[in-house]
Amino acid sequence: MRWATVAPLLPGPGTLAVEFGCGLGAYGARFARRFATYQGIEPDQDSANVARSRVEPFGGQIIADPTGLAHGSAGLVCAFEVLEHLPDDRQALAEWVQYAAPGATVIVSVPAEPGALRALGRASGPLPALQQR
Repeated sequence: MRWATVAPLLPGPGTLAVEFGCGLGAYGARFARRFATYQGIEPDQDSANVARSRVEPFGGQIIADPTGLAHGSAGLVCAFEVLEHLPDDRQALAEWVQYAAPGATVIVSVPAEPGALRALGRASGPLPALQQR
């Protein structure tokens, strides 16, 4: 997903931004400069090390899992090209949105290819976890 598409969707700078599967920190570096607090979650140690080198100079943090984050605390929850790699996309989304504060922005992108989202492709409407809180 291109930055020009994402940037207009973002909330104001005084918020906590949480990115699931931050990879090498490409978006994380931008988010760490923009938001009061940025937490990138990346379980792969090699990717996390690269992300740290890109994010920490701007005050962001890369962690392996969200265990220490409070539910309902993030003004932005996002994941870019991550969901299609997970065995249960519905469960992952339900877990991720627990970190969203009321009225938070949630951005999730996946490749534009058939079958990229298994559970959502079968859903007949919005997932209960994704409805406005």
